[in-house]
Amino acid sequence: MDTYLGLVTVYLTFSLPFAIWLLIIYFEELPRELEEAAAVGGASRFTAFWRIVLPQAGEGVVVTAAFSFVNAWNEFLYAAVLTGNQTRTVTVALFGFISTEEHLWGAFTASGTMIMVPVIVLALAAQRHIVHGLTLGAVGRARR
Repeated sequence: MDTYLGLVTVYLTFSLPFAIWLLIIYFEELPRELEEAAAVGGASRFTAFWRIVLPQAGEGVVVTAAFSFVNAWNEFLYAAVLTGNQTRTVTVALFGFISTEEHLWGAFTASGTMIMVPVIVLALAAQRHIVHGLTLGAVGRARR
């Protein structure tokens, strides 16, 4: 309680299963011949994964990272319960502008707008990967 390590651990418990489930789709779409060709060329399994398979699944990794980041960035409940005054996340700190005596609506809306900036920048930077990643499973499975 009241540590960033504990909060990261809790976030991993709900982000990691989602990330694994999403990445399985991308890795299943890759042909096994890539790995076999690397093995014939003398590459170890780790080298084949790191230099050949992982770059081919790069869009899937980008999409998974973007979804996991947005999920953790917008999460409120765990952060409100598990953090204190020293380890607040931005969503919990934003909630501090509303109290029973006074509502600081100007600061609340300005902070809310600033909190959206990283998510918008990430979405714009990864837009091409996200669109391709979302349509990959539907198109790839229809061909079989």
